[in-house]
Amino acid sequence: MQRAKLVLCIFSEWLMLLMQVNPSKEQYEANIYEGIRLQLSTFVGECHEEMMVNTHKRNREMGEGKLKFEASRLAHELDNN
Repeated sequence: MQRAKLVLCIFSEWLMLLMQVNPSKEQYEANIYEGIRLQLSTFVGECHEEMMVNTHKRNREMGEGKLKFEASRLAHELDNN
């Protein structure tokens, strides 16, 4: 019976300590993770923007190459006629 009281006493002391520490822990985590979340969001946004720009450049280069090929082929056909 004494052991059960001792365990209950230690448990209640730990519970009180955790209740005192938990708000500080939550504030610390919020401060740390908010900064990380903002940095990550900015990084992902910049990566997406760069991907979109490079995709546009690639598509434009492919279109220009196709037009040059068609123009040279048409010029070649006209020279042969």
